[in-house]
Amino acid sequence: MIVVFNFKKTLGVILIMMLIFVATTPAFAQSSNLKDREYYLSDATLSDAEQLFLEKVVSVGAFFEIDSLTNELSITLTEYELVNEYEFTQDEYDRLMTDVVGVKFDLTPIDPGLVQPNLHVSGGALYISHTDLVVGCAATLVVAAQAGPVALGAALTALASLVGGPVGTVIGVIVAVAALPSLTELAGRIIFAVATGQGIYIKPRLWYPPLEMGYW
Repeated sequence: MIVVFNFKKTLGVILIMMLIFVATTPAFAQSSNLKDREYYLSDATLSDAEQLFLEKVVSVGAFFEIDSLTNELSITLTEYELVNEYEFTQDEYDRLMTDVVGVKFDLTPIDPGLVQPNLHVSGGALYISHTDLVVGCAATLVVAAQAGPVALGAALTALASLVGGPVGTVIGVIVAVAALPSLTELAGRIIFAVATGQGIYIKPRLWYPPLEMGYW
């Protein structure tokens, strides 16, 4: 009887660990290739078509919203308006609806007492130079930051879908852990960095707040 009891208890622990692993694998898999080091946005390049798509996403930044019930990013413009008034191609519209619309951003501040290991992953810091903010692909992030935190969230989501390699992975993790208050702070910091001739770094981390930000 003792052997059977211990076996069942052990099996239960194993099953619980398997469930935890399955629940947390996606986010950890996303960051598993990241080392705790510096990554620079200038190392990533966009094609002309990708840059144009990013610019179009930013151009409609004022029309993005976050649903208060689902926390999902949505856009108030119709397909007709996006294609005919904002000159999205059909492929760009499809990409917008697939890669940007529907991404979740939390509207409320994250409770420091809550532990969410499936989201709060740590990895490398993303460094964006002042030059990138002024003339590089990150210049679109400045426009988005000026439009507000929701527009910035949409722009970061679009950028994450376009950039490959470790830099794209870092941006993806930033998007995954960013709540609206974090995006609000980030928008302000980006605008301040441009005004003061500085760059900015963003680092996802395992504790509260989930994004560490600073200037360089």
